[in-house]
Amino acid sequence: MPIRQIVCHAAECDLCKQRLIVDDGELRLDTPEQAADWALGNEWTDLGGGRLACTASDAAHDDARDAAALTAA
Repeated sequence: MPIRQIVCHAAECDLCKQRLIVDDGELRLDTPEQAADWALGNEWTDLGGGRLACTASDAAHDDARDAAALTAA
C-alpha cells in the first residue's frame, strides 16, 4: 500500500482557533486562498492582514469584527 504526504489548508479563527467545519467535517483545501474564500463564504470575517474571525458571538469576536469594519470604512 503506497503512502504519500498530502498538504492541505484549513481556515482557522485567529481568535479562538476554531477551524471551518462544513457538513460535520473540517474543510481542507489545496490553497490558503481557497480556505479563506470558503471561510468568507460561510459568514466568517476578514480581519485584514490575512487574519480571519469565525462566527462566534462573544466580546472578543464582536470587538474584532467591529474594528475590522471601522478599518474597512
